[in-house]
Amino acid sequence: MQFKVYTIEYLGWRGNHVAIFVVQSSERNVTGSGRLYHVIGSIQEGMKYEARDSKPFGESTSFVQGSQILIGTVEDNRMPDFEAICEATPVPRKQMNLRGRVLDPSKPVRRCRKWVEETVEKLLADGIVK
Repeated sequence: MQFKVYTIEYLGWRGNHVAIFVVQSSERNVTGSGRLYHVIGSIQEGMKYEARDSKPFGESTSFVQGSQILIGTVEDNRMPDFEAICEATPVPRKQMNLRGRVLDPSKPVRRCRKWVEETVEKLLADGIVK
């Protein structure tokens, strides 16, 4: 069985929150619910990886309509590899102090969007998402 893999956006306070969503449709689940893969936190505190079951992304009031981008599909037997790559992608660390000053100006600021880009790139390069 194949699951569709999307990048999606939710409204955020300082910019939209970007995540990866796997629609785990099957004969038993035709609602479009699935699993959300993302990093949570902030660049002032550091972020952590989170994967969790989720209702269909379109049912969230903060979902940005039309933001979903289909990046491909993943076979159900490749989900452990999919999750391993998500877990292994470095999360954005603490990069700013509470006054908004960048801690290391020599490095670009990484947010959730960059984490998603790096993770998707690796999933595609390794042939896990096709």
